[in-house]
Amino acid sequence: MEFEDIFKNVTDRKDGKTEILRLAGELMQISAKAKVLATRCGKLMGE
Repeated sequence: MEFEDIFKNVTDRKDGKTEILRLAGELMQISAKAKVLATRCGKLMGE
């Protein structure tokens, strides 16, 4: 499922706004975790 489809499905619902905020929060957490992992990988590679 493409992000646009998910976004459309979410905004079609009445509680769409809270759902979007929840998804945005999850994306930010995933992004932060990815950054931490990238940093760890860099240290392991000796950069």
